Amino acid sequence: EDPTRILRAIRFEQRFGFHLGKLTQSLIENAVKFNFLERLDGRRLLAELMLMLQEEEVILNLERMQALSVLSCIHPALTFDRARKALCERVKEAIRWYELSFLEDGYAQWKIYFMALIDGLLKSEVVNVCRRLFFSDKEMRELLADREQIKNVLVKMARRKTLGTSELYHLLKPLSAECLIYLMGRVTRREAQKAISTFVTHLRHTAIETGGEDLKKLGLPPGRLYKKILDSLLDARLEGKVQTKADELDYVQKHFLSGGSAHAD
Repeated sequence: EDPTRILRAIRFEQRFGFHLGKLTQSLIENAVKFNFLERLDGRRLLAELMLMLQEEEVILNLERMQALSVLSCIHPALTFDRARKALCERVKEAIRWYELSFLEDGYAQWKIYFMALIDGLLKSEVVNVCRRLFFSDKEMRELLADREQIKNVLVKMARRKTLGTSELYHLLKPLSAECLIYLMGRVTRREAQKAISTFVTHLRHTAIETGGEDLKKLGLPPGRLYKKILDSLLDARLEGKVQTKADELDYVQKHFLSGGSAHAD
């Protein structure tokens, strides 16, 4: 009558250490065999899947869903093979690391594991999965954008063994907390993990103290030059060239003022 009970049974089985009775498991297998999950509204299915991916025992939940063919019943492209299990185990460690370091920063755990679950799928397959789960257009665009950003970061990190401080900042700054945690689990090279950790622990919230009013007081006329100056100051702060507001103002005087006049925009 209600196929969502299949997902709830699996979730509670892992949470409380229960074992499905023979009759219950037989009913689930028959429901899967006759595609009862296809009757479910995609949004209800997504809500149950989100709950599964928010659990402590996410990996056990996914293994059980795979064993009972529930994942493929949700969508044929979904599977929980060895590679995805290994990725989810690394993601679990990344989540643990993040929680120990940044308890005040919230994140949606289900999104991180969902990205791991669709890792390796073609864009068209991801779109089909999202449509089956009734993602809104906005939610789907955000997910696809996140995947593309992560892909670009992985490519750049693979090409460059080491990144400068400001390069690392600008590369990772656009990423959400979920993407950063997923990325930490996704990379396997120690140098890349260290770079992500450095960004999250030391660089992520870097900011300059100088603003437009300060530049105006220095005699600089408002315009596009302001952005150039402030961007340059941020890079200087990231690279340790300036540490205080006084340092920042001295930096502006030295690099953008000549004889008391601003360089041409």
